[in-house]
Amino acid sequence: ASASAVAHSTSPSSWYSLARAVNWLVTDAQATWSVELACVWLLPASGLIKYCVAGDKISVGQINESGTWSEFERCQMPTIGKARGFSYASKAETLGPESILALMSDGFEHQRNAAGEAFGRARVAECLIDTAGMAVNLMLSEIVQEMDEFVREGQAPEDGTIVLASRRA
Repeated sequence: ASASAVAHSTSPSSWYSLARAVNWLVTDAQATWSVELACVWLLPASGLIKYCVAGDKISVGQINESGTWSEFERCQMPTIGKARGFSYASKAETLGPESILALMSDGFEHQRNAAGEAFGRARVAECLIDTAGMAVNLMLSEIVQEMDEFVREGQAPEDGTIVLASRRA
């Protein structure tokens, strides 16, 4: 069994910003700062996934081998920095053979076309379903192209981030 992953963010500095935000939270302990964060562990051999999401703006789910999207149970935990000393707990799911794990930010809810309609996570899920069976890098390229075409002449005031990982038996 093996796994491969790809990621895309509409903000070129998002990974740097995340590292800086976590560093500020840990070193400066500013009471008004917080960060949404998802940690996911995937064991390719068994498909066991353990995940923990701080905050409610990151969705975690999968496209199974038949091309069906299912979002994992929300963790219902505060953003990092909002609750000092909070003990974060993980949840578990199983990623089937030939399935795709997806993590996406709420930034897709803020990507709007010229008519003001949101691209949304539901449309990302539709793109995932439409591209099921492709390599994750091609799936990601299709989603990015679809979003770019949708947002053309619209607004993208917030970054949207998506991470895809495939499990091959």
